[in-house]
Amino acid sequence: LHLPADKICAIPNPLSFSEIASPEILDHKEKEVVIVSRMVDLCKRISLALKIWHLVEADSASDGWRLKIIGDGENLQAYKKLAKTLNLRRMEFLGRQNSQPYYQKASLAMMTSSFEGWGLTLTESQQFGTIPLAFGSYASAKDIITDGENGFLIPYGNLSLYAKRLLELMQDSDKRIQMAKNCLESAQRFEIQKIVPQWKKLLQD
Repeated sequence: LHLPADKICAIPNPLSFSEIASPEILDHKEKEVVIVSRMVDLCKRISLALKIWHLVEADSASDGWRLKIIGDGENLQAYKKLAKTLNLRRMEFLGRQNSQPYYQKASLAMMTSSFEGWGLTLTESQQFGTIPLAFGSYASAKDIITDGENGFLIPYGNLSLYAKRLLELMQDSDKRIQMAKNCLESAQRFEIQKIVPQWKKLLQD
């Protein structure tokens, strides 16, 4: 089916939470990295996140930082076994939780999905000033993250570069604060009052 370009439009998902955090939230960030995901390795690839965290823990620049993994799913036990095999010390699996308090505290967020329709946890992170890192392996990631400004996009499977980006942000508080501010600002693109008119226009046209 071939449609003319003027008959096609793309409308992003609105933000998951009702409000974007105020910049004051950045004064209360902790040395935490968060993952919010289903524990299903087929697409979410949390196994890669654990291998990345293994590289991060090996570098003294990450001292004091912790990884918290929120979510449940069929591969959770396998992930726990892998974390034990890798001897990960500064991370924990917290199961199914309300993610909002974790976004509020965390400074950084990891996504290691191989594919997504729309990476909701990326916009969720941004609206709390939590800087997201993701593989640029699906089109919508580039609609949400501008690399180096409001997050980082890493070529799929490049675990060493992913770890390097995490360590950069862990070490450079000025860069971290500026990128977190950019996250809060860029999240405004996806406020519900900006998404609904796009649907209205589409349906009216």
